[in-house]
Amino acid sequence: MAPILHIALYTFKSSLTATEIKESTKNMLLLKERCIHPETGKPYILSMVAGPNLVPDSPYAGGYTHALMMMFGSKADWLYYTKEDPAHTEFMRENKDWEGGCVIDIGGDEE
Repeated sequence: MAPILHIALYTFKSSLTATEIKESTKNMLLLKERCIHPETGKPYILSMVAGPNLVPDSPYAGGYTHALMMMFGSKADWLYYTKEDPAHTEFMRENKDWEGGCVIDIGGDEE
């Protein structure tokens, strides 16, 4: 099975300072260690990167200033992350730092 990529584009609220943005990004990246597989008891996110758009004024950026990309080894892991993982659910419930966003998931087995 091909890996699944989870790609999120987002913009931080303009009221946040650079330090607050760094802290928010750091907290988000901790999900790689906090998201634990319910059967193995181990982290299951294969890779995770996040950061600012290197060309934020590009006409192709759609106004988004930051991006996140995660890789999952299976559709089952990706589905668990998106629908059930308590660490992800808590992060999304508590995160109030973003204004708008766009999420696209690609890969896995073609059907």
